Amino acid sequence: MRLAVVAGMRGSGKTTALREAVGLIPVPVGFIANNLESEAMMRSVCRDTDHFPFKSPCARMRQFRYRTDLMREKPPALLICEPPGTCEDEAAPLVNPIYAVDRDRVSFAPLVTFFEPGKVLGGLTSRTVEGLRLRNMADESDVAAVSFADLLADDDREAIARALREVNPDVRVLFVSPVTGEGIRELASILESEGSYTRPLFN
Repeated sequence: MRLAVVAGMRGSGKTTALREAVGLIPVPVGFIANNLESEAMMRSVCRDTDHFPFKSPCARMRQFRYRTDLMREKPPALLICEPPGTCEDEAAPLVNPIYAVDRDRVSFAPLVTFFEPGKVLGGLTSRTVEGLRLRNMADESDVAAVSFADLLADDDREAIARALREVNPDVRVLFVSPVTGEGIRELASILESEGSYTRPLFN
């Protein structure tokens, strides 16, 4: 089973974009959501859906193991998972223990994190708690998916990509808009592909 962990702050547009992308994926897809609302949004395009209890602490490995064990008899080819609890903005607290314990039965897609454009432009370099969160998000990501791309001017796109690559020179910046369809097919392809787990995830 391939696992794609997709992180991002609440309101970053990740579930809406994922719903469009999963509709283009030809293999059976499972989805474990951070909350009931996200699970409900994905039911129409996923074979299996589940959710972490909202009160679940960050990186609760046994929650992940319990839910994937329920799918063991007929596992999906691709399992997409949002990080649980209050750690929805970062994948590392969930992915690291899965890599340590379950990499014999799970392969990893590239790590995708969704960013709101305004937060990148206004907060990535700020010396605040949110600025640190944003830098950690950018640093761990293989792919930075920038949402609401239909609202962005070319100059803003260049500034966002530059800011993200100053934190993580290797990150792939993907502009995404379910409104216009921009980036959705590329996102689907990324979710299906195999990642190398080369990012040093110390977050």
